[in-house]
Amino acid sequence: MIDTGWRGVLDVGLAFARIRDGRLYRVDFKRLQDYCQSKWQYGRDYVDRVISAALVTTRLLTACQQKPQHEAQVRPLVGLTPEQAQQAWEHAIEAAGGRKITSRLVRNALKELQFGKKPAPVAQEPRLNKAEQRRLIDNSIGQQLALISQKVSYDRLAEKVELLHGYVQPLFAKTATRKR
Repeated sequence: MIDTGWRGVLDVGLAFARIRDGRLYRVDFKRLQDYCQSKWQYGRDYVDRVISAALVTTRLLTACQQKPQHEAQVRPLVGLTPEQAQQAWEHAIEAAGGRKITSRLVRNALKELQFGKKPAPVAQEPRLNKAEQRRLIDNSIGQQLALISQKVSYDRLAEKVELLHGYVQPLFAKTATRKR
């Protein structure tokens, strides 16, 4: 029953991610926060935490033998690259030695592997103008649609989605700083 509960939380997190990313809440609400509060009585912080946990867990389920049992175990892995999260999770499993994997074990694994909360900064690419950004986004979406029609593996599709996210994220970061 508890495993089913955790699976339910993962499903909810992935559903909220689809709602957020597709802006599906805009049918009746202007902001995701308003949708979550009105429709589900969840605060935005909780929804963000569940989305992050679901995305990290989904990656670990495809790459690791032992799966996380609850959100607190993967919370320290949020913000890491998929490779770093996998390496830290496997390190925590090893350190647990068959015992229960705790959030503290995962945090200690991060310290031992010298992973910070965020991946190391990557050399900044030159800024693109809006036309170049649109072209990159349009091409990326076209590639994803082609991959979906070819029924490629989840890993390959997830890689392309993360690439698209990298193209789109700076656009929203600019918007957020302008509103302040």
